Order: sequence, then structure tokens, then C-alpha cells
Amino acid sequence: MPVFNREHLVRPALESVLAQSYKPCQIIVVDDGSTDGTAAILGDFSPEVTVLRQSNQGPYPARNLALKHASGDYLAFIDSDDLWTPRKLEKQVSILDQHPQVGLVFSNGELLYARPATSAQPNAFFEIHLPARGSVFSALVKTNFIPQSSVLVRRKCFDEAGPFFEIPLAADYHKWLQIALRYDFEYIDEMLIRYRVHPGNISRDRAKKYRALNAVYAHLLASTADESARRILNRRILQSEYELALVERNLRRTINGLMDRDRGVHGFDRVRCLAEVTWRKSRSFPGLKSLLR
Repeated sequence: MPVFNREHLVRPALESVLAQSYKPCQIIVVDDGSTDGTAAILGDFSPEVTVLRQSNQGPYPARNLALKHASGDYLAFIDSDDLWTPRKLEKQVSILDQHPQVGLVFSNGELLYARPATSAQPNAFFEIHLPARGSVFSALVKTNFIPQSSVLVRRKCFDEAGPFFEIPLAADYHKWLQIALRYDFEYIDEMLIRYRVHPGNISRDRAKKYRALNAVYAHLLASTADESARRILNRRILQSEYELALVERNLRRTINGLMDRDRGVHGFDRVRCLAEVTWRKSRSFPGLKSLLR
């Protein structure tokens, strides 16, 4: 668990870990340079919780520091504002124990809103993105359907793929994609975590999100020799850069497809963004043809 200035939220998060029916052999928290009362609260959990400290560097350097001190065969992650239900680890460990071809197991999660949810707001992760199991790389490239705080993963997946890519956002998504090239995934269609939706969530900046996604896809493309995966990534990069171009024009809604209908977006804006992105990527119409294969 990385934590930064979460004195009002970190206690229930850690209590939910300690309340697991399957007791973790090790709990590591990295205080990422907190300046509020977080450190004092973490001290209340000694010696059950190992606390490491670093200057403020962000959640993924913090997770990588924790990985260096982790000794278990299975690794689980939780953000400092999320909660686990009591049988979360028990149910997931059972799957990894019984299915050696599965590298990662995740679950659905309940969405907890800072303000009362409206009827139009989803109550669970899987209402937003449908999950997939088995060989999930192609489906996962289209959208990240894996809640980070729900993941249990084999340690050897990190031994093979390396630590988290240290970018501000989406490094977890990058790692799941790397693992999906090597292992099957499984999910539990139960809400085994509770995810707080509030203004402090770092993933709410849409332009930052798309820039991070572009970095993820570009890094994977540069490090992957599999031609099928490369074709999938080339198409996804094109779409993601188009989405970023629209967002940077201060358009109001997320665009889910290259030419989806959206009343807030004029057709001319769509065509212009698509033309700019494809020309920048391909430099020629033959190049564009190769991108869209």
C-alpha cells in the first residue's frame, strides 16, 4: 500500500487487510512523504504492518520499493482509500492454488461515492467495463477492466516482467498487459473490494489519463516482438491519440470509439482530429493502411 496524506482514510483500509479470513504473511505500507498525521496512524499498526518511508515520488515508485521488501509467492495491492471485504484473499488464493496457468485473479468492486450516487451512476466496476478471463490481452488493450485494489498476482509474474513502469498514471494497467502476454487471467464476479470515488482520485484528469495510456502502449509496442500483439497495439495507439486530441480541445465527453456519436462533438472536429493523428502516426496513406491492418 502506498500512502500520501491520507490520515482520514488509511486506518479503515489497513483494518480491512488485517480482518482477512486468509491472513497475509506480510503487510507493507510505503509512506510517500506524508506531511499530515498519516505517520502517527501507521505507527498504531506496528508490528503487524511494516512501514517504509521515502520522499514524495508517487504511487508506483512507492509500490516498487515495497516489492523489493516483499517475500510472498502471491502479491496483493490496495490503495490507501480503498477497502477489502473479509474473504477477498481467501477466495483469490484458492484460485491461484488450483490453477497454475492463471497468473492474476481480480474481482468486481463496489463504488463508494463521496456524495450520494444518482440513479445514472454505476454501483460496481463491472457495470462500467465488462471483465474477461483466460487469454485477455486483446480485450484488455481495449479497456482496463481490472480494479487495482482487487488484484492478487503471482510474484513470479513480476520476476519475469520487472517492476512497475514509473509513470504518474496507468502503470498498473501496463503491468497487467505485460502479464497478459504470458499468463491466463481469472476473475471473481463478486464485490470483494470497495473503491472510494472522490475528487482526490488521481485518475480523474482525462488528458493526463490519455497521455499515460499512450506511454503505456508505446512502451509495450517497443518491447513486444509478437506480431499479433503489435497489430493490436498499433490500432489502440491510433485510437488513444485520437481520443487525446479530442480531450485537448476541451470536449466534454469521453470518446469510446473512433467515430462514435456524441452531441457535444461536431463532425468536423472529429474528422480534423482523426486526420491530424493518423497523418502524424503514418506520414503517408500507405503508412496509415499498415496501421489499420
